Amino acid sequence: MKKIVNKKIINVLPFILSSFGALLSLALTLILTKALGKQQYGQIQYLLGIVNTFSAFSSFGLPNFLIRNSHQSDDKKTFFTKCLLLLLCINLIAAPVYFIISYFAFSLLNGNLLLISIIILTATSTSIILMLQYQYLAIGKKNASILISTIIVKLLLLIISTFLIILGLNSQLFQYYIYIYLVVYIIVLMPPLVKNFKYDALKFQKKEVISIIVFMLITLTSGINSQIAKIMLGEVGRGDYSVVAVYSLTLQIVSVVSSFTSLIVTIARPKLAEFCSSGNKNEILKLYSSTLRMTSRISIPFFVGFLLQHQSLLSIFGSDYGSYPFIIIITILTNLFIDISGPAGTLITMSGKEKEELIIDCIQFSLFLIVGFSTMNLFYYAIPLASLISYFVSYSLRIITIYKNQGFFAIDFRSLKEITAEILISIVAFYILNLIPNLYIKVGLDIVAGLGLILLFTLFPTQIEDTKYFLERT
Repeated sequence: MKKIVNKKIINVLPFILSSFGALLSLALTLILTKALGKQQYGQIQYLLGIVNTFSAFSSFGLPNFLIRNSHQSDDKKTFFTKCLLLLLCINLIAAPVYFIISYFAFSLLNGNLLLISIIILTATSTSIILMLQYQYLAIGKKNASILISTIIVKLLLLIISTFLIILGLNSQLFQYYIYIYLVVYIIVLMPPLVKNFKYDALKFQKKEVISIIVFMLITLTSGINSQIAKIMLGEVGRGDYSVVAVYSLTLQIVSVVSSFTSLIVTIARPKLAEFCSSGNKNEILKLYSSTLRMTSRISIPFFVGFLLQHQSLLSIFGSDYGSYPFIIIITILTNLFIDISGPAGTLITMSGKEKEELIIDCIQFSLFLIVGFSTMNLFYYAIPLASLISYFVSYSLRIITIYKNQGFFAIDFRSLKEITAEILISIVAFYILNLIPNLYIKVGLDIVAGLGLILLFTLFPTQIEDTKYFLERT
């Protein structure tokens, strides 16, 4: 009995840690938006958009390659070290290219050599943190993965930012935030990096090299739309970064729930890779479907509530953060669609069909760039709208690909029925709450209602079965 209780605690602990990490992230965002204001917060997010775009190139698809192939290696530390050394070599070669792009392409940097160097180093550090996160997932240490990738980083940033604000050093916080960001990442990554390092010759088979390149291209075409959107919005604003602030704040609030859904999908990755490798189609279907429904029931109440009451929620961060409502609404809808579409792309890549996923991602990314760049000077919300359109097209293509490869639809009738019911119930609940005039009472009841709806959806017998299966298998 004691072993069963301990196992349940171990299974639930990653989600408890993720909740804490999400709260830290939200607290950090609240402090920064209040202390810096929309313009300065927007500039920081513009710079972080550059960092995260470079980071996607810097990681070179190696984290996904690591988590898919690690189960085939007898010595996982050696396998990790090989991937890490390759990542460092690529970053060393790419650094001059990043430098030239930063010097000439981004208006806010203004040829600031020190800031450009810090951005490049920060991008490399974030890619190494991602490698460590996936390494811990590959060896079954989910809690360590969350601690390294989220909690420790956010906690240190929150402590330092709060300390500077208390001392009245708001301008220094704004001026040196990217520098602080880099120092925090270095502090966090060094101990686990040393612990997991085990030198081996940097040798990869031709097949592995091709997979790494494909994973790199998938990462670039599927994971950086929002970061490029920040840069595009910053450039089109010509010195006005308020639209970047609104867009970034919306993404930050969305990430509170997306961090849970991403965690669920990420935890499922090693097992999906294992089931796909063994050809166990029954387990693939069950794990995929349970993952899809779990992500949907967590995200739907939050996104529907945010969509209906975004003006009230954003006013907590500042009176002027509710501007650009079309950008806010489209960004929420895009992320709701991403979350309820489940681990479709993950299933394709973990099943060894990464080239097919690459083609889909290239179509999605090309569509985003074409629509975004061709309309960015006409109206601000065209850039987020380009993301929504491109994700809808790519998901349609994934449905076809999964049916062709696995023999089942990416969204089955049961899942579609439950998602529809959850959306309708959430709309009714939050529409009623929206009638409450007092802001703080309304927001408090929104939180209670959101958690209550998630609990209600989770307690349905079929969904209890989904959760139980997921926790047992992963």
